[in-house]
Amino acid sequence: MNIIINDEPHVFAAPLTLTVLLEQLCHSPSGTA
Repeated sequence: MNIIINDEPHVFAAPLTLTVLLEQLCHSPSGTA
């Protein structure tokens, strides 16, 4: 099994998900900035 190939999507998806969540929090009217 290639661990690098299996981990690559997770390493790329993690920052992407965090960025989307941060943007949702920033645009959220009930967000604590």
